[in-house]
Amino acid sequence: MRRVGIGLIGAGFMGSQHARGYRLARALRPDLDVEPELVVVADLDAQRAQALADAWRPGRNSAEWQSVVEDPAVDVVDICLPPFLHHQVAMAAIAAGKHVYCEKPVGLDIAETAELAAAAKAAGAHTLVGFNYRWIPAIATAKQIVESGRIGEIRNVAMSFDSNWAADPEGSWDWRFSAKLGGAGAIADTGSHLFDMARHLVGELDLVAAAIDTYIPQRRHGEQLERVDTDDAFVVIARFANGALGRFEGSRVAPGSTVDFSLTLTGTSGALRWDLQDMNKLELYERGTAPLDGFSTIVLGPEHPLHATFSPVRGLGVGFADSKTAEIQHLLECLATDVQPSPSFDDALAAAKLVDDALAAAQVAGAPAAAQLVEDAPPKEQRHDG
Repeated sequence: MRRVGIGLIGAGFMGSQHARGYRLARALRPDLDVEPELVVVADLDAQRAQALADAWRPGRNSAEWQSVVEDPAVDVVDICLPPFLHHQVAMAAIAAGKHVYCEKPVGLDIAETAELAAAAKAAGAHTLVGFNYRWIPAIATAKQIVESGRIGEIRNVAMSFDSNWAADPEGSWDWRFSAKLGGAGAIADTGSHLFDMARHLVGELDLVAAAIDTYIPQRRHGEQLERVDTDDAFVVIARFANGALGRFEGSRVAPGSTVDFSLTLTGTSGALRWDLQDMNKLELYERGTAPLDGFSTIVLGPEHPLHATFSPVRGLGVGFADSKTAEIQHLLECLATDVQPSPSFDDALAAAKLVDDALAAAQVAGAPAAAQLVEDAPPKEQRHDG
């Protein structure tokens, strides 16, 4: 059994999901020919690093990411950090001869992402990006259906991703509201998921038009008001290589929405619909096959891709954490067979290009920059956003 040493950098929520995945990967897939070993976890917050170490028992924990990259027992550097640190850490890992598993967005912008993709390719490093929605059984089933031709040629793609985590205008400022720390806002955070999903299910696409906006231009940071220079919401129109039209929209300031990711694929002879909030079901319409002219619901079960790994029973479905475990199992399979994982840094670059194109198109169309929104904002007592 081949051992693969994992160095995990970042002990927050996503880091804990990765740690869980390493512990469960071979327990759920004993056929895997590699055994992941969580060698070290690093985080600047010593208490957080210790808490993750207590829960998942890595060999050791550290406050310095450099010690992870330099550790000869580490084969894969796993990066669960804010985006402004991704480039520095990933470049160091690649230079040290490590493989890299990184959460999205991989770079702050397209330039950083392109540099990382080129460096990984030159070094022969395997890379995997945390577009984990690919690893949900309903999505894997949808891909099978599309590729089989059951709904014909795709003609229209509609995807949305709304959340309310930033909807409170009195909420505190954090790195996600800073272009220097987080890159773009909602368009990079959730828009990149939509773009990757579109490429995964339908194929390559080019942006046609875009609009973005920042609705809450200042956030409280301690006793001060800090400027927000990332977007709160976006709408994108695109055209796919096969001629299909695509519509993508999202918001981080949508009251009532939690993690509302949904998609509709409409083909020449049928359609598919899926909603993350009911993630173990897939709606399918095939013209001429339904007794009534409407969608049928597929309840996912062990006969569908990925499902049996986590549940042998139809209707006892998978969850978000399982998608991260499936993602890790894919990484281990690829390491065992010396195959480049997917989505890789090249896929991250394709998503980053669409994000960059959207930002550029929005500015050309006259959308005001977030900084200008702050300067033009009326006094607080005249504003609805606090």
